[in-house]
Amino acid sequence: MWLLTLWGCVGSGLTPHLMERSALEQERDCTSVGEAPEGAFLWPGARVEGTREACEGVLHATGGAAGSVLSVDLAGFGAARVELRDWNGVVLDSVEAEGTAQIAMPWTGEALLAVLPGDSDAGGAYAIDATCIEGCDVWTLHPILLMHGMGERDPMGLAEYAAALDARGYAVWNPAVDPFNPTAIRAAQWRDWLDDWRTDGTWRQVHLVGHSMGGIDARYLASRLDPEGQIVSVTTIVTPHRGSPVADDVLQLVQEQDWADATVQTLLDILVPGHDGSQDVNAVLAQLSGPGMELFNATVPDREDVVYRSWGGVTCHWLSWDCRAQWDDETVSWGLIPSLLMLQGHGHDPSDGLVPLESTEWGEVQGVLSADHLDLGGGHAPTPSFDPVAFITREAARLAALERGGVAADEPLATGGAVGR
Repeated sequence: MWLLTLWGCVGSGLTPHLMERSALEQERDCTSVGEAPEGAFLWPGARVEGTREACEGVLHATGGAAGSVLSVDLAGFGAARVELRDWNGVVLDSVEAEGTAQIAMPWTGEALLAVLPGDSDAGGAYAIDATCIEGCDVWTLHPILLMHGMGERDPMGLAEYAAALDARGYAVWNPAVDPFNPTAIRAAQWRDWLDDWRTDGTWRQVHLVGHSMGGIDARYLASRLDPEGQIVSVTTIVTPHRGSPVADDVLQLVQEQDWADATVQTLLDILVPGHDGSQDVNAVLAQLSGPGMELFNATVPDREDVVYRSWGGVTCHWLSWDCRAQWDDETVSWGLIPSLLMLQGHGHDPSDGLVPLESTEWGEVQGVLSADHLDLGGGHAPTPSFDPVAFITREAARLAALERGGVAADEPLATGGAVGR
């Protein structure tokens, strides 16, 4: 009977079909494996699913803290090669696996995971699970660039912020740009730093955190100098988004009084020895004045694909007992007393001693901290009302929560925005 059945199949044309299918299977030896475009991000503790053609590999970015170990479970693959690559396409690690592979993150952030099938692969549905099994610290998907304000020859206080984040495993960088040049010049220098940093292949997008004028630079960088969309968020700390009357008053003084201009230039020579006219304090003051920032805001629009966040600060004169009672006994640094009195004379109270509180609000207002402008730069020791290391550490964790689509935890040292207090 089986001979008659076989003969019937031959006569019906099924045998050639089976022979054709067999030939296809022989050709599908996967000696040359193709790759599909990058798929969904593979968060540790989650799964990605999809379908693929025969002999087609898949690409999914994954991430973790530096040195953390991920266990990667594969379904829908037989024997496969699992590769971890940097963003220059360099293979950092390669593991032959069937079912499960373990990989270690070489840095904090994201890297590209490739799963390349073995011989006689049929393709079809697949799933990949990732679980962190070692070194599972808090981490941000994107590194953090700290951007200092006006007048700093080096990152100064931001170095304390950077050290605190680095000690906790975050990817962070705090280079320096010209201390006394307007934003158009400084932002181009920040862009050069970013381009240099990116050559190592460890990241493809970044968070910007700017203190004071550094926040203005960050907004300009995101709006004007980021054609590839590398910047995902801009967080500003006591940044004068609408200018500061202090800049208006000082600019008017140096324009009207020769002695004031000479004093500014002398201070510049002391602060930046050998600058040979390369710094322009007056241009910076003009930019940070009320009219200067009004023009800036009109010509440097926010980008829709960037999240903008802001922090404000409030400080009190030593003799302002009501203010101290309201703001956790916060008192202004001695060097900011003249500018604090200048702002109060203009009716700008509360302030951080240099920038009116209402001028610091931009985008999603995160809250107000009981600290002055210098304290919020991170370079001062903790006060009873503000611990800079604790603040920046919690702020990095809040960015990590936002990356994952969650809600950032409340900052325990903050109140609501300017309207609320």
